[in-house]
This record gives sequence, C-alpha cells and structure tokens, in this order.
Amino acid sequence: MLADSVCCLMIHIVSGLLVSQQKLAEYYFQHLGCNTPVILLSDNSSSQQAQLGSANVRPKSPLAAAPQWAQTDIPADSAQHSAVYDGMGDEELDSLLTGGSTDDFDIEALQQSSGIGDAIKDATSKGVHVLTSAQYFAQFWAHVPVVTDLYESVQQSKQAAAREESPGKESKGYRAHWSTPTIDQGLKSGTVFQGILHMSKHTSQEATVCMGSQGSSLLGQILVQGRALLNRAIDGDTVAVALLPQTEWQATPTDTAQDEDVEESDSGEPGPAIPQNQDPAEGAIETPLPSSPGAESSSGVDKAADALEHQLLLSDAESRSAQRQAGRQQVTSNRRQKLMPVGEVVGIIQRCSQDMVVSITDKDTKALQSRQLTTRSEAVICVPMDRRLPRVRVRSSQLEQLLGKRFVVRCTGWEQTSTYPSAHVVRVLGRMNDLRAETDAVLVSAGVHWQPFSDLALAELPQVVTAQEWSLPEHEITNRRDLRGSEYFTCSIDPPGCTDVDDALSARQLPNGQIEVGVHIADVSYFVKKAGFLDGEAYARGTTVYLQDRRLDMLPSLLSEHLCSLRAGVDRCAVSVLWTLKADLSVESIWFGRSIIRSRYQLTYQQAQDLLDGKSPMTGARDMAVHPRDHAELRSRLQMLDKLTNKLRAARVENGALELEGGELSFETGSDGCPKKVEGKTPLPMMTVVAEMMIFANAAVAHRIAGAFPGAALLRRHAPPRPEGFEQVKELCKAADVTLNLSSNRALAASLEAACSASPQAASLIKSLATRAMSEAEYCSTGDIRPGGGGMSHFGLAMEEYTHFTSPIRRYADMVVHRQLLHAIQSDADQAMQLSLQGSESARAKPVMSHADLASAAGIMNERHRASKRAQKECSDLYLLLLLHSEAHIEAAVVYGVRPTSLLVFVPTLHMKGSVHLTDRAGLVRLPLTSPGQNTDDPFTISERRQFRLETGIICLRALCLG
Repeated sequence: MLADSVCCLMIHIVSGLLVSQQKLAEYYFQHLGCNTPVILLSDNSSSQQAQLGSANVRPKSPLAAAPQWAQTDIPADSAQHSAVYDGMGDEELDSLLTGGSTDDFDIEALQQSSGIGDAIKDATSKGVHVLTSAQYFAQFWAHVPVVTDLYESVQQSKQAAAREESPGKESKGYRAHWSTPTIDQGLKSGTVFQGILHMSKHTSQEATVCMGSQGSSLLGQILVQGRALLNRAIDGDTVAVALLPQTEWQATPTDTAQDEDVEESDSGEPGPAIPQNQDPAEGAIETPLPSSPGAESSSGVDKAADALEHQLLLSDAESRSAQRQAGRQQVTSNRRQKLMPVGEVVGIIQRCSQDMVVSITDKDTKALQSRQLTTRSEAVICVPMDRRLPRVRVRSSQLEQLLGKRFVVRCTGWEQTSTYPSAHVVRVLGRMNDLRAETDAVLVSAGVHWQPFSDLALAELPQVVTAQEWSLPEHEITNRRDLRGSEYFTCSIDPPGCTDVDDALSARQLPNGQIEVGVHIADVSYFVKKAGFLDGEAYARGTTVYLQDRRLDMLPSLLSEHLCSLRAGVDRCAVSVLWTLKADLSVESIWFGRSIIRSRYQLTYQQAQDLLDGKSPMTGARDMAVHPRDHAELRSRLQMLDKLTNKLRAARVENGALELEGGELSFETGSDGCPKKVEGKTPLPMMTVVAEMMIFANAAVAHRIAGAFPGAALLRRHAPPRPEGFEQVKELCKAADVTLNLSSNRALAASLEAACSASPQAASLIKSLATRAMSEAEYCSTGDIRPGGGGMSHFGLAMEEYTHFTSPIRRYADMVVHRQLLHAIQSDADQAMQLSLQGSESARAKPVMSHADLASAAGIMNERHRASKRAQKECSDLYLLLLLHSEAHIEAAVVYGVRPTSLLVFVPTLHMKGSVHLTDRAGLVRLPLTSPGQNTDDPFTISERRQFRLETGIICLRALCLG
C-alpha cells in the first residue's frame, strides 16, 4: 500500500534479465484487471546495460520519470502503511562500482537503446513501470524519514562490502575476511573452526568462540583477544576462527575472571521462596546464564574439534610425562594450568540479527546541541547499553528526535576501514532515565519481542463478550472425569494477587482407608488447537514474561486470566493426575486424564500456612476469605499433603537433591511506579509443599510420555555441573575445612551441607555461588540424549525423568507435554479397544511431533526461556539500581575475595555480588563510609569504622555503604 488512494504490485528483480521479467509483470497486470499498476524494481541495471550494448545512459532526476498514477498526493498519516524491503540495491551502487555518476540512470535512455528498450516501453504502456530502487524510495517514501534513513544505511553497507571484495585494493583497517571457499576448505581440513562468538561481560576486547555442543568444555572454546583479532565480529555472530601458534596460547582463565560476574546460571533445586512466574518444581534451577552456547554442530565442526583436541593433548604432553615420572595420580588445579587455544576471526559466517539499545555519545550530543540542527542526514556515534557490544555509527536526518533518548538500532554492516559498524534506527523507546523506557530497553536487550495478538489468533478464541458467558458444552463434560464433588475439596495455592492460576490440589481419605491426592492443571490444549494461529503465536512467545511493572502474556487474557485459569467457584477444564496411596504413602495406582473441576478456594501461601499451623488465615485486600466452617476440613487436607511431601522430599534429598538459593527480590513501588523498598521473598513451608506436589506430577508425566514415545518425548534435562565452575565454592568450603566433592549429586549435596553447617555466616554465599556454577537445565527430545551428559536425568532434582507439565498457561513447553500425554492416553485406549475386538494389539502410536521437529522446537523454547529469565533478572537489577541510587543503604556483606585495591563482596539480603573499590583511579584510598563533611586519612579509623573481623577464613564486612 503506497498511499490511501494508490495501490500497486511491486516485482523485485534480484537476478536475471530485465526483459525476461516483463512477461511475468504483464501477466500480473492482466490478472489484476488492468487497473492495478505493476512496478518492476531492477537492482542490476548495470548488467542490463551491458546486455543492451554501449547505450548512452544519462543521469536524470528520479522524480522526472514518475508515472502519473504515482504522483497522487500522499497523506501525512500514510506512514502507518509503510513497509521496509530489506536487501534492495539501486543503480547508485552500480554506478559507484563502475566509476559512473552517483545519480540514478534514466530508464528512458535504456528504452531507446535497442529493441529491448522497445519491449520495456511497450510494457510501460501496459501498466508495468520499470524503476530503480532509488527512484522507488525517492518517489514513494520521501515523506517517511525512517524508511529513507534505513535505505541509505543499507546502501552504504552494500557499498562498503563491495569495496572490501574488490580485488587489488589495500586497506589500512582490519584484515579482509577470508573468502567462503577458503573458509569451507579450512573447516573440512580442520584448520578453521566454526562457532558462536561470546564477548566477555567485563571487556569488549575479549571473547570466546564456543563450538557447537562442545562449547561448555575447554575443548570447545577458543579465546580471541583484541579488536584486531576480533576483526569486526559482534557478540552472537557465527564466526570462522583460525588458531594462533601454540606459543601464544594462554593459561585457562581462573575464577578471577568470574569474580565480578553477578549473573546466575541454571542450577539445582528450588529454594522455599517461589516467585509467581516460576515453576515451584525447579525454583533456582531456572535462572540461566546470560549467554549460553547453544549452536548445533555443523559439517566440519566435529572434525575441527578433533584437530583442536589433538593440539591440546600435544600441549599437555610434557606436563603429563612429568606427572607420570613423579608417580602422581592427580594434579590440583592450582598447580597445573591447561592452555586455552587463542585464535583470530577470519570470517563472519552469519551475523547475529540482534537489536541493540543505544544512546548518542555525550560528545556528539554536546556537538549537536551547540549548533542548529538541520534535516540533512548526518552520522553520530552511539553507545550500547550492553557493554559486550561495540559502539555503532548511526546516520539519520532526524537526530534531534534521538537526543537524550534510548533507541533501538540494528547493524547493517561493518566496513573494513571503519572503526565502528554502521546501524540504522528501528524505533525510539523514550527518554533516558524514564522507568518505562528503561524497562523496554531491558526487554530489547534480553531478546524479548512482544506484539499484540493478531486478529487471526483472537478469532480462534471463544466468541464471548465476557468470561461469564462461556460454559463447557455438555458433550465435553461427559467425556471428562467429573471432580467437582464436595468430597474432593480442590483448592489452589498461589502468591497474592495471582490471576493466571495454572494448578490446584486435592486430597481425601477413601472409604478403604487409602488416600487419594491430585494435581489438577489447566487444560489449555482444549482451547489452543495445534497448528492454529493462536498456537503459532504462543509458540513464538514461548513463555509469559513477568516484570516488576507488567506481565507479557503468552496467551490472551481471556484464556490466561479467565477461561483457563482455575479460579474458585467456577467450572474449569483440567488435565489431572490422581494417585491412590497406601497407608505408608507408597503409590498403589495412578490415573491421568482430562477432568472438570470446581476449585473451592483460591488460597495464598500465607493463608494455607496459617491453616496448616492451626491458625485463622489472614486475609489481605486481594485475598479470598475462607469461611470458618471450612477451616478444619482444609487443615485436614493440607496435613495429608504435608505428610506426603515430607516423605517425597526426604526421598529426593536421600538421592542427592540439591538445596540451593534463587534469591528473588520483591519491590514496593510508589505512585510514580519507582521502587521505594526492597526485601527478599520470605520462605514459607507451604511453598515447599506445593513445590513437591508439582515435582511429583512432573516426574509422573515425564515417565508416562517417555514410555509412550521413547524417541520423541519432551523432557527437562539437567546435566551434571562442570568442575571448573566451582573454584570459588571450593575455596569457601576449604575455609570451612570441608572438601567439595563433585563426583555425584549426592556427594555434592553432602559437602555443601557440611560447609554451610560449619560456616553459617557464609551459608547463603555458598549456596548462591553453587547455584551460579551449576549447568543449565534444558528442554530436549528423548531421541536426542547425548551419551556422557547425564542421560535424561535431572541432576539438581535427583530425578531420572522430569518434564514441565504444571504451567501450560505461561509456558509453551507444558502445552506440548499435555498434547503428548493426552495422545498417549488415547493411544492406550485405542489399543485396548482393538485388543478386545480383534484379540491383537496395534503398533505403537506415532508421536505428536517427530523427533526432528521436537528437537528444533525444544531449542527455540530453551532460548525463549533464557530470554524471559534474562529480562526478569535485568528488570529486577534495574529497580534495585534505581533504589540504591535514590538513597544510601547500609547492609551486612560477606567478603569472599580480596584484591590489592578492592574487595569482592556478597550481600545476602539483596542476593547481590559485586566489588567494592578501596582506591580511586589515581590510587588514592577511598572513604566510602565517611560522613558528610568528615575527612580523615587515618587507616585505623577507617578500619574501625568498617568493623573488619576474620571468621573461619572469611572476612565479614559488618557495615558497608552501597549508596
């Protein structure tokens, strides 16, 4: 749509003869009733000119060739109809490369040059208009500056790329990238390595290249240092790397490089505090690394890894020989350092198409403010929020709208002679330091993309004005197990104010003395049909994203807050797991299936805890009141669940389940939305009860679908941790006279518990560091289990099989598991029917998704999960930063590392790691606790004020100003 009153069809010629496309254009013109103009957009007019002979092509203004229908006045609001066509070239580029004019070529000259020109003229008379892309944008998009800025940026990148590829030209900038054939040959021979480049979180001068699935090990990582060796690679790019000589390889980075890393890795078992957006089954396990290597191995990568392994073995041969001669069986990490390969980037195989949040540098801002701004396109240097990314050069004719703003850009290229990559503006977020704009920046930086649901997706919802109008059809009720009776007394237990209620619990005493307990999960798959528009959009989102100021739902609110949500007092569809337990609480039988429930109460954790403790439940402003006549009944049911979960938890702990910390913070905000108070989530025993019931259900469903679809079931795998990630934890355990044992989850859990018991003041620090050091849990297909990586088991939870089943409202993975479970149930019913009728069983049921499709979907779900967690953590960090900047806070901290000019500290109340610098850049001692107007250089006074004391090898800083 070019304008409200002008519509046309555009055909973009990427390659091929111009004339050969005319018949196609004429066909479309005729097919559209001869009243819709057709534009033939040619990007290779230079080649066409060569085909036409030595035509006398003269420059001409693009507007002069505008067809009459295109000269219609374009309304001011037509920008909403704009569309950007990526990858378009123009005659200006061809002219520059051939040494011609920078103006556009005159199509009329081409028309007059030969018989081909006659054909073009004939096509024009039939409604087909031949334009260059420069003419097209000048005629139809000049009123939308953001489009013309983008076009200019793309063209500059193309010109730069063409100049770099031009033979015989020397450059004083970066080294030229190797050609594609050379890189392919190097990959095949094992002299070049392919992987994902991950910049250091501490400096833009250092990165590691992680090669495929081996990226988590030393073997799969190559160190790249310095801008020259990085050679224009950006974080997330897929690059080709050549190794430097072994004399330039470096010792494996120690934990020093990780000391200031405040990011958390995906790790062990849930702590007692369960955030609303987190499955209580995994808690702290689900906090991922900010940059996780997840690239699949490609052709040549495995061979290259073998070659790299060979070189690593050669480099270590001398030290191993010395060890054998000494008769030593082991060498501790502090006495022997492996060498890490060092390389240089020789090619960019694929650019990471990530959005960057930037702002104009102070220098350019002052320069622009000091003079009158014009509408002429100018370039400025912009600084990204993410320090792993380089500064970028942005050219725009609307720089006045970018001053003092956070805005999103996307890189269009990096010229060999340029210090900075080029980028174009995508959109403006808002003013710097505006809370909403900064939160939006967090979403972009974390890779969370959210748009309103499309009309096609919303059309698949039940067509009701309000949720109260909807009711479950009678035929659907008859196909479900009815669990609405008063004997079930089903209730949900969630944080205060929860509206997307995924799960509910039930427990009752059976007439024969046995106990029946149930976990009932919202039946989202009943409303969201596979392969529909709504299903596609839920898959693209992957998960609901919970921020401090908002929630970005995976499903429309009609489903997430109403029809799917297991609210109290209304009939709701569920997928239930019911266990029949013996007197000793061992499982007698288990039932899976679709049900219909009616929750009696929507309890908060505190209300349920009060009832379990024999108290009257406290009722907040947003809480549902519990009738006094139901107190005793609810207490009895909760006691059944408490007794069962105590046994389940004890069994898991015996098997090696880890008790780690997630450390989520809760903020109290003012009327302006800014944080006013922060505190850690208060753990309640009832949170553990709910968590254990969710683990119980997830494990049962995992076993069921893995048995039904052994090659294509979606499980949640948690591999054993990497020993090199526990160096800091080892030192803390050593200070407590405990040897950290990583041989199994049971051994690790025992040594961590011993260290925490021996040093209570450092227990929170030890658990927090252990959480960060754990491997990342991930979704996987059972057909993709790698040997040697723990199989299908979940290391942190000590479960042989585990999946996500209990939160389908907010996680797409759970919807996939629901479909697999229901398909397995239906297949068993079909087989039983066939056995009764024909006396023989049918073949095993086909899986809901093939292994290849499931493995691909699992990778996307893993990335969406990481992005969601990154956004949640960075938003929490943003609010904490704003709060600490607004007023000084005095908090107790534990010092876990001492450097010459700084201390590495952990603040338990804020679950925060950081460094406290004791000197300024000039080397002078800082006095962070000096009162206003007070000045002293007495080191004894300073030490007394800070109240240092030494306990079991760990320095405890009793008073530390973080303001």
